[in-house]
Amino acid sequence: MPAVEKHRVPKTYRIKEIDDRIRRERIVLETNMLVNAKKAVKTPHVFDVDLEKKSLLMEFIEGDKIKDLFLHEGWIQRVSKKIGKDVAALHAINIVHGDLTTSNMILNEKEGIYFIDFGLATKSEKTEDKAMDLVVFKKMLQSTHYKYFNEIWSAFLDGYSGYKKSGEVVRKITEIEKRARYVER
Repeated sequence: MPAVEKHRVPKTYRIKEIDDRIRRERIVLETNMLVNAKKAVKTPHVFDVDLEKKSLLMEFIEGDKIKDLFLHEGWIQRVSKKIGKDVAALHAINIVHGDLTTSNMILNEKEGIYFIDFGLATKSEKTEDKAMDLVVFKKMLQSTHYKYFNEIWSAFLDGYSGYKKSGEVVRKITEIEKRARYVER
């Protein structure tokens, strides 16, 4: 089975012992998040974790990054709504991805959308954390997919609305955006 190995590379600006501990903890955290997220969405299978090498061996997912698919209008409506449903499923089990971008989603033609890179993921019941997940996604859409932003965001929110606390989370987005330093008001 095709696989990919992710390494946590040393940061030379940190004290070696601290760096080793941080990289080991992050590999364990990412592995746990990948496994737990699988209860709600498609994620790569984890084959092996090497704490000495600070690496993670996981399934290679065949497909196209959503980022590339959004260059073609025909995919936008259907895929955006599905992403909304999947993020709602993650939030329903209190997983906050932390880096929701279209580069961290792969569409496999046979199996659907896979979420990857859970290196910044956390477990949280807080509405604020889930809203921040969506703020990150929204800001990324505005900069990367600005041409289709309104269409993508609208379809995403339509899919996300299946989450029972979606109204609270979406309202919190506005509050967070108002707190930003340089936002037009």
